[in-house]
This record gives sequence, C-alpha cells and structure tokens, in this order.
Amino acid sequence: MILQKNKNDFLHVRNEKKGYVSIFNHNTRTTTFLNETAYEILKLVNEGKNYEEIVSIYNSKYGMGENLEEEVLNTLYSLKYRKLIEFEMENNNISENDIRVAGEKDYSEISKLIKNNFIKPNKYIYMAADNEVYYNEETIRIRQFNNYEYNIVAVENARIEAVLTIAPPRSQFFGTSLITGIFFSPDMSEDKCKLLFTKLLEKGKEYLLGDINKIRIHIPDTENLRNKKELIYLLLENGFINEATLKNEICKKYDLIFYTLFI
Repeated sequence: MILQKNKNDFLHVRNEKKGYVSIFNHNTRTTTFLNETAYEILKLVNEGKNYEEIVSIYNSKYGMGENLEEEVLNTLYSLKYRKLIEFEMENNNISENDIRVAGEKDYSEISKLIKNNFIKPNKYIYMAADNEVYYNEETIRIRQFNNYEYNIVAVENARIEAVLTIAPPRSQFFGTSLITGIFFSPDMSEDKCKLLFTKLLEKGKEYLLGDINKIRIHIPDTENLRNKKELIYLLLENGFINEATLKNEICKKYDLIFYTLFI
C-alpha cells in the first residue's frame, strides 16, 4: 500500500509479524515501525479524519475507555514526532494545575519554556547543555522516550511554568540520578521558583523511588560560578550538600562541584 503524506513525500507500508507494520519513507530513506493501533490511526488521518472523529470511531468500536482520549492524543503526537503526519491541537489539552512527568503533548511547551530562558534567563535556571538545538521539541522527546532523561513539569493555568529534568541511573548497579536541567518561566518570582522547585523535586523522588538513593547536580567551577549563587542557595535549602569537587577529572576545562541530596 502506498500512502501519500504530501506531494513530495511517499511512504511504503509492509506488514510485519505480530500485527506490526513497517513504513519506509522513499525520500528520507528511513523506516518506522508501528503497532496495529498506531497504523489504523495513521490511515484515519490520511483519510482526513480529525482528532474528535478518531476518538468517536474508537468509542463506537471499543466503547469509551477511561484513557481513550489521552491514548489517541498521545498516538497522534507520536506520529507527528515521527514526521508521518502534520498535527496541531487548538487546545493543548494540558490540565489546569499539576505536577507530573511530561507526556507526548508536553514536549513543545517544554522546548518553548527552555528557549525563552536563552533569551531572558531566570536566575535559578540550570542547563547541562548551552545549546538551543539540544532543547528542540524532537530531541527532548527522544531523550525521554529512550529513558535518558525524565522531565517533571509544573503546570499552572494550563501552562507549563517550570521543568526539572532528571537523568536516571545508567545501570541497576548505580543509585544516583543526575539533575540535567532546572527551568522556570523567565519572569517568575523568587518565592514561586522556590516553591515549585520543592514540589518538582518531591515528584522526581516519588517517580524514581526504589531506583535511587541520591540525586546529584554538577555545578561547573568557572568564572560564572558567582552567577549561580541563587541556584546553590536553592539546592542547599532543599537538603543538598556540597559533597565534593572533582578537579579536571570529568571535565578537563574546569572543576566540577558536586551537590548531592541523599534520599
């Protein structure tokens, strides 16, 4: 079967084992594997069906399950990230107020929040990579999808206002998670930053409970260290301790100061 995504992009579909299909893009020379449900939804999109119509079809077919709308939405976002469909929601369906682990519908908002901090940084932010490309919507999703990082988000008034990014232990033999990002809306007040960081940290500990015994962050000992004093105070107020300084061991350009929270 040949599907036409647009006038320049042709996809060839082949049935695989156990209900899966492989989709080969003749232009990009890439192959994507989809399960039966994702492939059905892809076909409905190509037939011109919108989100509400797809939910209605699956409701009629299977009955309205508790998570049906969210599952359809997540599948649509997944197809979008694989560049199989063009998809945007007028309403981003982000709940009004919440502290939770990010899902498919959140990556675009996370990317916008982080990139706003490149323009006007909040004094409490921390980023492991000083590179905007690292924080594109697609690259954020890839890291979380592959369990390299988890994004814990604070949602207020249906907007993501803060993000704590944590990398889980690299193997079962290590009990240390690493904070790779702390982000707040650029104009957020000091008291609000402190409150949300504590909530994000608690959610992160809850999510990783059983897999870790400490959470660590690496602060580079550079000329810009004085600009991190607010961040360091924030860490200390939440139980982190100055555990050690590694001199040219991990990074040859500068020393790294370890701040660690023992669980």
